[in-house]
Amino acid sequence: MALVGLFPPWVNETGGGYQEAAGLHFVLRPPPPRVFGSQAADARIDYKRVLLTWGALTFLTTAGILTVQGRGRPSGEFNAR
Repeated sequence: MALVGLFPPWVNETGGGYQEAAGLHFVLRPPPPRVFGSQAADARIDYKRVLLTWGALTFLTTAGILTVQGRGRPSGEFNAR
């Protein structure tokens, strides 16, 4: 998750609403600006994709941990404490 935070997905966006993926770049070094026709595009972090990636990583990590923890017990046996 730290790598996703350090190298987030970027998007180039024009004032007219046109967007184009700009790839993954270090958070402190945005991709170079692009020009689409007569409009210059500003690079910005695509926060929707960052949150979606973090959510998927959190879900998969939690599912993996619960699966590994559940394999230690035989089926049908409960921990009575």
